[in-house]
Amino acid sequence: MTTKSENLDEDYADELDDDSDEVHELMDEYDLDAEEAEDVKSIMDEEGVDAEEAVELREMGYGTSDGGFSWVGFIVLIFIIWGAYSLFKGDDSSTQIMQEHPSYETYEESRDCGDLEPSNPYGYGSGHYAGFEWAEQNGGGYCDGDSDSFNEGCEEYSSQEDAYDICLNQ
Repeated sequence: MTTKSENLDEDYADELDDDSDEVHELMDEYDLDAEEAEDVKSIMDEEGVDAEEAVELREMGYGTSDGGFSWVGFIVLIFIIWGAYSLFKGDDSSTQIMQEHPSYETYEESRDCGDLEPSNPYGYGSGHYAGFEWAEQNGGGYCDGDSDSFNEGCEEYSSQEDAYDICLNQ
């Protein structure tokens, strides 16, 4: 007659044999070593998936006996540490970069409208040159001479003068 403990021992041994057979099948079918096959078997039992899905999950790092180590996770961790170090190390490079770009107030103070002051771009003796000079001496504005080139020179002075005035009045 067998006792309860003997039955339990026999049941446990049968369970181990069943697991052992299944692990060996996984090793053969998916070309796994014993540890990898145990991991796959564990995933199958815990997640209720078939062997193929369990192998895929294990390849993605799920349920591995190495604690789920992943190179991607390691690299991300390195970047996080590097970012935190850069943030708190007291480097003034970001401050220096911002100082190289003037603020609006600095721009207002350093704005030079001299580059926009009207300047005659035409050659001496041309109708354009004469129109520009006339407009400069007479304050521009109304340009209605008999020559198209004279009128264009006069209009050029007026447009340059307008741009210069806008700059000064900002």
